[in-house]
Amino acid sequence: MKKTLSRMLIGFVGGGVIGNLMVLLTSDESGVFCSRLLLQKVGSLSGALALQTFLSALIGAVGMGGMSLYDFTEFSLVSATLIHIGMIETVFLPVAMFLGWISPSLTDILVMSACMLIAFVLIWLAMFFHYRHEARQLNRINPNHRN
Repeated sequence: MKKTLSRMLIGFVGGGVIGNLMVLLTSDESGVFCSRLLLQKVGSLSGALALQTFLSALIGAVGMGGMSLYDFTEFSLVSATLIHIGMIETVFLPVAMFLGWISPSLTDILVMSACMLIAFVLIWLAMFFHYRHEARQLNRINPNHRN
């Protein structure tokens, strides 16, 4: 539980930073670093930025906290992976639509889901190969290891 909370805290901070950085990098020259839709909903720039930061942080906390699923021996790797991506998608899509990052159109939802799935698979593969490499190194060190 402590490890999960630690991961969630790291994800919360990282999500807030990354979410705002992404908006900053994709914003127009108006200097408003949130969507016009969010600004209209909230009514003030400071409130919109605070809400955007909090919801971005929430996405990060769910993503990082969900990594703890891989620690449970009750879940297979496939089960943990499917639950993790499901958790992220379930939180991200409504938040992204509310914040005005994507429109609620089926096309935008499908495109964003596909992009997230590709990113998730790439990160998952990188982690898989990293841990596989570490396991092989440990097996070389262990003189009692049998192939």
